[in-house]
Amino acid sequence: MNLKFRVWNRDLKRYEEFASLLTETAEDGSLQIIGILDSDGDEQLVDYDPNYDEGVDIEFCTGFTDKSGTDEIYEGDMLLTKYGKILKVYFCEETSQFTTDTSWLWGIAKVSEIIGNVHENPELLGGEGE
Repeated sequence: MNLKFRVWNRDLKRYEEFASLLTETAEDGSLQIIGILDSDGDEQLVDYDPNYDEGVDIEFCTGFTDKSGTDEIYEGDMLLTKYGKILKVYFCEETSQFTTDTSWLWGIAKVSEIIGNVHENPELLGGEGE
């Protein structure tokens, strides 16, 4: 399985070009992200500890596309539903599924359109800019 993701740099207020995530196996056997490499794969942009605020947000691809069939949906994306509602995509750890506040993503992805994301378009959900 090929995991796709994007990285938002909170300090620079932009998505970073990067090559890969550095990982290691934890004591419990799970895979832990420990760093992010630059687009050439030579330089580590940041050490990463999920228990500490690193100044970056790692947003995973959900595996779904919107109604266009070509635009991949990521965590943090904002969707406009066929009913005119704007919904934020997030991962629900309790159910291990990508969802929105009102619907499971698998049920609405193909009839919704990506109109922005939480970082570049916070006003879509009534928020302030970062």
